[in-house]
Amino acid sequence: MIKAVEKSIQEYKVFELGNSIPNKFNKEINSSEFILRKEFNNIRLKLNNYESDLTAVLNLLPKIKNKRGFIDVGGTLLNKLFGVMDSEDRDSITKNQQDLESKTTRIGFDSAKQLTIIKNVNAVTLNNSENIDKIISHIGQYDKILGSIYNQTYKNFNLTLVEIENYIQGLLSLKNAESYIDAARINLSNFKEGLNMLFVGKITPDILPEKTFFKILSALETKLNNTLYLPYPVTQNKLFHFYSVTKSNIVPINNKLVLILEIPLFEDNSNYNLFEISTLPLFHPELNTFLVETSVPNFIAVNTDHSKYFLLSKNTLDGCDRLIESSIICQEHVIRFISNTTTNCIWEQFNKNSSKNCNINIIHSEFGIYLQPLNQDVVYSTTPTGSNLTIQCPIFVNTNLGPKLNIHNSSIMVTNAGKIENAKGCKIFSEKFELEVESDFITNYKLTIPSIIPINMDIHFQTYNNESMKTMLLDPLVQAKINNSNEVAINDLMDHYSNIQYQQNNNETRKLFSVSFLVIVIISTLSLTFLIFYIQNRLRLRFLKAVLDVRGL
Repeated sequence: MIKAVEKSIQEYKVFELGNSIPNKFNKEINSSEFILRKEFNNIRLKLNNYESDLTAVLNLLPKIKNKRGFIDVGGTLLNKLFGVMDSEDRDSITKNQQDLESKTTRIGFDSAKQLTIIKNVNAVTLNNSENIDKIISHIGQYDKILGSIYNQTYKNFNLTLVEIENYIQGLLSLKNAESYIDAARINLSNFKEGLNMLFVGKITPDILPEKTFFKILSALETKLNNTLYLPYPVTQNKLFHFYSVTKSNIVPINNKLVLILEIPLFEDNSNYNLFEISTLPLFHPELNTFLVETSVPNFIAVNTDHSKYFLLSKNTLDGCDRLIESSIICQEHVIRFISNTTTNCIWEQFNKNSSKNCNINIIHSEFGIYLQPLNQDVVYSTTPTGSNLTIQCPIFVNTNLGPKLNIHNSSIMVTNAGKIENAKGCKIFSEKFELEVESDFITNYKLTIPSIIPINMDIHFQTYNNESMKTMLLDPLVQAKINNSNEVAINDLMDHYSNIQYQQNNNETRKLFSVSFLVIVIISTLSLTFLIFYIQNRLRLRFLKAVLDVRGL
């Protein structure tokens, strides 16, 4: 480009010398004209190639009316079931609660919003469309500039600085057009590669560019009134590390390629603590026995008010990505539905000391305490009255003559549930029993005295590595995946839970109507009784008055 500018200026200077070499100058002008024409033809060839590539890609797709409706990014969320409601939902539900007639409507079904974002080919290839518009604009500028240069060339050789500038601008326009065409072809190539990966069951960021994906997530957050917390960063070329697409559901439906977008669901102002589940039982006061749940996973995440929880196996926990601030993110747990935890065996019946319909072991203990070694510690569960324990441990004491082995005795009253830390190698006993905590060491004895750590009686679990699971998912009633024989499709699942909610609401409505009808019957009966009593009294008074009138009284 610099050489072309220098050449144009040199040609102008040569002309200023006095038309000394007109034949050579005319040759140079024609040469410059040929360069422009050649560049223009190259651009047109590239544009034709781009159009051919675009046509080839579109031929890969299902037949789509007006080339639209290419991709549905389906994030199907049940706001009410997830416990995530925007202001519109809350206002609607409040109104339904205040209006008796509205309770007959399908509250659960109506509150289930399907957030589906539809993309089309023009949107997916938005950059390409913009590039083509710019190319057309530049080619139009080129036609004007080239025509001006043609006219000036054949009229005379008196080129001005403006005409030279037009020539340079013509070259710049062609270069810009060429760069836009190249960028469009690169974008199209990436899109085609992503499409090919999609057809073989894989997904790449090219099919959903990072900026586009971020807009989708922002739109979801806006629709949910900022109650959907999306903490994953959208980083270049790392998108698939943070969000996944259910590959088994990438299929053409109604002339569209439908993608089910798995979005981790979070709640504001909520924190989940991660616990390791041990076999520490609960004491049953009526049976005077201990109960222990035997068929639970290894870990449980519980929010602060114990109203929501979900369970994790050890394998699942090991497979989780540990990201910002040691928060635990499990990509397997991406779509969850709230269940009524008060009817759940583990949460309700287990905590309320009921073994009905639960996989519970009953442990008979005449000592009023249950002890179990756990790694270096011993966990305990007692009756509400508690137990007196003596802990006897060998420890080293530093003296003037060197370390000396002593037997340390400590007595303590333990109640409810707790953990005796650093108890390995110790003996724990009372008047009724004795527990030897096995030790695998012979000469290396303890240097510290065991300590007692109480455990909340509501949940008898050991805190796992002091880690907190910040704003994790909801209850693990169902994990939604698509097109597997033993799993349920998302839309069917939505209808299923909508129907459940609808039935629950109908039951509530029936109960309410029954109560209302009973109240109306009672009020009507009382009113009718009062009316009859009133009429009878009036009739009696009139009859008495008539009798008195007849007698002349």
